[in-house]
Amino acid sequence: MIESSVHMFLGAQPRAARPKLKKDRRGGTMENAALSTRQKKVLEYIKTRESAGLEEICRDLSISESTARRMLSALEEKKLVKRFRGGAMMPPAENVPELPVVRRSQEMLREKRALARAACGHIKNGDTILLTSGSTVQQLCAFLGDFTELTVLTDSLLVQNELMHNKNIQLVLLGGILNAQEQCTYGFLTTENAAHFKIDTMFTSAKGLNVHRGFMTDDMQHMPLYRRFMELSDRVIALADHTKLYQDGKAVLYNFSEVSLLLLDDAVPRPLVRTMQENGCAVSLCPSV
Repeated sequence: MIESSVHMFLGAQPRAARPKLKKDRRGGTMENAALSTRQKKVLEYIKTRESAGLEEICRDLSISESTARRMLSALEEKKLVKRFRGGAMMPPAENVPELPVVRRSQEMLREKRALARAACGHIKNGDTILLTSGSTVQQLCAFLGDFTELTVLTDSLLVQNELMHNKNIQLVLLGGILNAQEQCTYGFLTTENAAHFKIDTMFTSAKGLNVHRGFMTDDMQHMPLYRRFMELSDRVIALADHTKLYQDGKAVLYNFSEVSLLLLDDAVPRPLVRTMQENGCAVSLCPSV
């Protein structure tokens, strides 16, 4: 068993950014220059909140529902907002590669720990659980110390490093081909080893959340592995902080209906929660305290 992970120096990668808009001669965007005063107010309202429900827009800007709908349609046509049932949000960030997992593990820590604490409420002594790689799921390790006779399967070297000295946990590193940036393993060996176990609960996450389509990823290499993990598990619990809603991916990793429960921090706008629920997602909000 590998005793410790190798922390590689990885060059900085570009952060997710909003799509760049063309500038006019006065420094404003050409799209904004073509907007009416009311449309600009609605756009600015959504910008300051990242997303907004239709009722909020009507109430705070003193406009009728029909007017608000027309404005949102016009803004969406210009690709300035993305509509969802009952409101609109800023368009997802440009699809840039994720930061290495070691870097991501330092971001949104309060929210990730709150999600992990809530996730442990779905574990009982004697369970066999699967912790997939990623900075959010890794946070569960800090809350597993009080469980007994727990079997933990993982493809994550970071999870292995945190749990390897816990005498109350039987830790199974699934092996396979090493992905240094994600500090995890993948491939047919990983899949074959997992298939020998009856998994009570799989805990997982994703690069982004699309409120209409589900959990998004760019990692085509790991898609077959995670799909197989899902098939082997009695239930699947996903964890995601609210920033995932403003990121996108190239492919759908899981549909909402395939996940037993999605744990979100309570900074997620309620209209987005309702839209995901209407699209078949069971959602539980976790206070970030």
